[in-house]
Amino acid sequence: TMADADDLATSLIAEHVATYHGEDVVVGAIEGKGRVLLAASEHEAGELIMLEYPLVEVVADKTSSAYGVLLRLREEGRLEAAPPLFYWSALCSLTPPELPASKTFTWPAISETQQRQVMELHAPDDSFESPTPSTEAVIDALWGGDDKPDMVKFERLLQSWVYNSFDQSDGRQSEEAGGLYLGASMLSHSCGPNAAWHLDEANNFNLHARTDLEEEEEITISYLSVSELCRPIPQRRELLQSSKDFWCGCERCASEVDDARAFRCRHCGSVAFASSPSPSCSSTAEPFIACSGPKGCKAVLQGEEVARILAVEDRVCDLVDDEDLDPNVLRDLLQEAEESGLLGRHWGVDRIREKLLAISLEDPVELLRARTTAFEGIPWAVAKHARLSLALGRALAVKGADADRLKEAIDLFGQAATGLALLFGDDDPEHHEAEKLREDAMKRVMSAAICRGRAASTQSNGAGDALSLETETEEERAKRKLQRLDLRSGRDEEEDEDQGADNGNNNNHEDQEEVVEPKAVASKPETSSKKNKKGGEPAVAEAPKSTKYSMASGRKHKR
Repeated sequence: TMADADDLATSLIAEHVATYHGEDVVVGAIEGKGRVLLAASEHEAGELIMLEYPLVEVVADKTSSAYGVLLRLREEGRLEAAPPLFYWSALCSLTPPELPASKTFTWPAISETQQRQVMELHAPDDSFESPTPSTEAVIDALWGGDDKPDMVKFERLLQSWVYNSFDQSDGRQSEEAGGLYLGASMLSHSCGPNAAWHLDEANNFNLHARTDLEEEEEITISYLSVSELCRPIPQRRELLQSSKDFWCGCERCASEVDDARAFRCRHCGSVAFASSPSPSCSSTAEPFIACSGPKGCKAVLQGEEVARILAVEDRVCDLVDDEDLDPNVLRDLLQEAEESGLLGRHWGVDRIREKLLAISLEDPVELLRARTTAFEGIPWAVAKHARLSLALGRALAVKGADADRLKEAIDLFGQAATGLALLFGDDDPEHHEAEKLREDAMKRVMSAAICRGRAASTQSNGAGDALSLETETEEERAKRKLQRLDLRSGRDEEEDEDQGADNGNNNNHEDQEEVVEPKAVASKPETSSKKNKKGGEPAVAEAPKSTKYSMASGRKHKR
């Protein structure tokens, strides 16, 4: 599958990839696809395959008068081929000599080398044979004179951006931005990709292996969003046809069964998939549901029973995207779907649960738990499962959550962190967020355990003292009372003798040694006990100045 050397020898893109990424990837060619990116060596799952700087970056400048012209043309219905950002990107891909001479309108330009590389990116041959009316309207509005640029060339630059650019807005609707990457532009789409990409804070293209890759294996990514990957085959193909102008023939789409339409096998309870139109399965063939689980019975269900199940599926698909549907109707629809054997990973069932989460005021835990469990272990749904795990973990670890919920949240945060690191690396912000949430939940569990231990110890000591008093006999209580009376009587006699001695020695000499009477030292065993539990010094009363005491310090314990 390696590309023909003559075809690639003059390729600026192949030269760029070989120069900067030759040890990891190489540009190749596959019949029916054209240029693709192949692994130049083996890569393990989670490994960073390639990091690439952008060739050209463009940000919509809404303060520019030229961009204002594009917005006006769109309002007039004269930009039909693409949104204003793509025309702005094509304008920013011109060289300085090609800009308007009048300087009425200005925008950034690129070098001739960059422009040649942009024009080498893929675009269908028939997409730039002649300028479209939209392109003619843009050129006429911004140039106006005889110094207009080559309109066919401008159309070619436009199509390079339409078919090869990567969105840099990061979901921020307030900022429209895009970028072109030479090596990344060679990556083909698959609905079951073996690699994942993301842009870091500097807009560098990061490519990670989702699975283990063999040398010379084609590297694929998804052109669809995480939620779109969970749609059935016809919907995925329609999305790609309308946005990227190709009919997807990847392994998932070419399969005889549609793994986004999952059912419970009536014979063994394993997962089963519905048949789908594909090159090997005609749309006119009788529909079936085939048991496809790894340990399933492989039974194939056809006839009236399948028709009844698919009728419920049709009802789900017809109603699930109705924005005005009452929550109670959604719940009834979900129950009907589950009773008919539609599994949680079925795109329609998951869509119902997603809508219920968005509009319901109930505890989200059960719905999130059902969605998270449904997509566990599915290779093309790693990102979906990781983010659902993150959401479920947050719902479980709310303030006041008990230990069981926190332990479940810890496990979920760990799963999310692992999945996100596999796709996007250890430096990914979502991965860091999952790790931090996991650490916080672990601290809360440990803190709660320490508090329970202290409470149990205090309760045990109190119960022991109470039990000791309860088991004391009448005779022992009488003896204890008599001892207290004897001690009190002895102290009274000593005080009388001391008073008499003081009265007879009023004329002491100055050199006579002063006798200091020690005061009774009151012991505080309860206070000392509490301090020792906290690791502090035992509490004692102040000793007389003329008396030396040796005191043992309390030992501090490290937690």
